[in-house]
Amino acid sequence: MVATRRNDSTFFQMIEPETGNVQWELFRKLRHDNPLFEYEIWKGYQYDKFLIIPFWGIDDSGFEKINLETGEIQEFPDTYNSRISYTLLISGMDSLFYFTGCDETNPFEYILETDIFYGNILTGERKKLCDLPIQKQHDTDTVEVEVIIPTKINNQTHVFIGYSYKRKVYVGLYNKDSQSWVYTNIDYDIAGINKNYHLSYPYFYLSTANSKYEKYFICGNITDGTLVWTSSIYGTKCNNLEIDNKLIVSNDYHDSTICVDKYTGKQLWKINKNPYAFLQELNGIIYFDSGYIYAFDAETGEWLWYLEPHDGTRFNECKVVPGKDGKKGHILASSDKHVYCFEAIR
Repeated sequence: MVATRRNDSTFFQMIEPETGNVQWELFRKLRHDNPLFEYEIWKGYQYDKFLIIPFWGIDDSGFEKINLETGEIQEFPDTYNSRISYTLLISGMDSLFYFTGCDETNPFEYILETDIFYGNILTGERKKLCDLPIQKQHDTDTVEVEVIIPTKINNQTHVFIGYSYKRKVYVGLYNKDSQSWVYTNIDYDIAGINKNYHLSYPYFYLSTANSKYEKYFICGNITDGTLVWTSSIYGTKCNNLEIDNKLIVSNDYHDSTICVDKYTGKQLWKINKNPYAFLQELNGIIYFDSGYIYAFDAETGEWLWYLEPHDGTRFNECKVVPGKDGKKGHILASSDKHVYCFEAIR
């Protein structure tokens, strides 16, 4: 599925990469003045044939559930007990998706990410997950959720949560099945966490910053919260890729893409190219779009090539699709005028 624009309107299209045939097309309702938000498919969560993505507007916000087989869409607007923020990122596991927002008791006009909710992607039902384990000094103080990582531990659903209070970030692990905390308020001496994360059980990977604005990439054990390693490399602008169970490739906030050893945090290579959106990997090659599409070798960081659209615009996004029957894969990319299909390197 790709997003494209025609005549100042945005559409989602499901395209067959082998032929270019459009299986279905979905008109996107523009709810605000910034159409770039309408392209952010990567903020969603896919379960089975359904994709759930957030939407925001001047008058309404909530979620859309898209049937990827038919293009049918169902809206789940905000309810009185779960108002979502435009900075929302969805995380999910099985049929449940998790998100942050605030409820009707929020005393502020603007939306804070003070509460954790979960929803059922099949029914649209949403509930509050839990209260955060911080004792506030004053009623007007806020505790904001920084990151949510759902996982299975001993066949039970757990949620790793990072939350901030008075410019300090703590982490805890909540057992959703027993509705109890496994551990709370672990302090890594950090003041901020990027919302994007990588989970390779039992390890989690996060980009963080301390009170001096020094930035670190950290790895911890999700089962007990112990810190495994820290690195001065700062990653996770949009996402991390794990390659062959040994490499973590991440795009950072310093116009570069980095690769570290998964188990030690040692930097293996760095390139001065920084994508706007998700890194994607196919058969050992990393692809990303930054107006153009770039390809790099995942093992070495070697820059292989870049592509640009032939219509004088820039690419908005790209998707990699594995090949069939031993054939090379494809790269689907949309500009403001066309959708292109390129042969992948492998």
